[in-house]
Amino acid sequence: MSARSVARGVLVGILCVSVAVVLGFLIAWLLGLLGLTETDIELLGPWLAGLGMLGGWRQTVTSDVAGGLEWSTWAAGAPLLITAAAAAVMAGLTRRTHMGLTGVAGAGIGAGAAAAVVVAVSQRTLSTVNEAGTVEVAEGLTWWWTAGLRPGTITGAVLLVVLVGAAAGRGEHRWRDGRAVAHGTVVVPGLLITLVAAAGAIWLTSSPSVGVALAVLYPLLGSTALLSLGGAPGEAGLTRITPEPYSLSSWASGPVIALGGIAACLAVACLVGLVLRLRQHRGPAMAGVTATATLAACVTWAMTTTVAAPVSLGGLTRLGANPLASGLVAAAMAGIAVLVRGTRSVPGPQS
Repeated sequence: MSARSVARGVLVGILCVSVAVVLGFLIAWLLGLLGLTETDIELLGPWLAGLGMLGGWRQTVTSDVAGGLEWSTWAAGAPLLITAAAAAVMAGLTRRTHMGLTGVAGAGIGAGAAAAVVVAVSQRTLSTVNEAGTVEVAEGLTWWWTAGLRPGTITGAVLLVVLVGAAAGRGEHRWRDGRAVAHGTVVVPGLLITLVAAAGAIWLTSSPSVGVALAVLYPLLGSTALLSLGGAPGEAGLTRITPEPYSLSSWASGPVIALGGIAACLAVACLVGLVLRLRQHRGPAMAGVTATATLAACVTWAMTTTVAAPVSLGGLTRLGANPLASGLVAAAMAGIAVLVRGTRSVPGPQS
């Protein structure tokens, strides 16, 4: 029975990575259709899938020009549509098949094996030879580790599948009790703010392609913006435009912005609490707070975008907020929402 559970888990893990690859190809096709990339879909699709599975991408350039040159660039940051789809498949099949820890371990093995195939397919090497010398470019998804706190594609796929499977199995009741607060506090306002930002990008650039790409690649960018307004420190920097990423904090921007950010988060939390009260939602207060804080921290960490290029090529690109601080801000918002909703269980439909 244990071997059967592991085998079933392996198939589930492979399916999760397959879903990520299919979505990666679809997003790559869309970006090509919008004219935002000239990279072949056969390469961009696996690259996006690997990033969505919490992996990374690396490019290494070697040359014998001028006595020999070599540098490396890496990038990380998950397109959350891909991450969410893979996580939803894993969570749904875990509950449907009543998968235990052995099944979850099997899913990790399957996801790791499938991710290894994706990494192998994603590799590309280009060579240029002329009178000055030879330049060779090798690029593709990273295998085990990318850099810093960013795992490689295989490690990221295993972590995503195993953690989601364990949470869907052992932590299902706590998540079910707190998901309404988490979705109302983090996901829904994040989506709405992102749509407004996409509309603003279309207006500023007169290009619908930019707005569509923003919404597809960063669907919860608004969540990061809201949590940053609430006090979570962030970073923003763009290669060749900013010498180094700027530290962003509403607290350091003056009392007006700080108080305005707190007021915005307070208004969202109170509105969520009122909606839950009207819908007669019931559930433990602690479940709502912990689910919201965990979701906010995970989303912020996964979505933080980093492109680490050598200083001579423009330096670091980074966009994101501190995950731990984001979790604390989200926990405070969830606590306020729960207080407005009321902590007493009342009869009625559960969200």
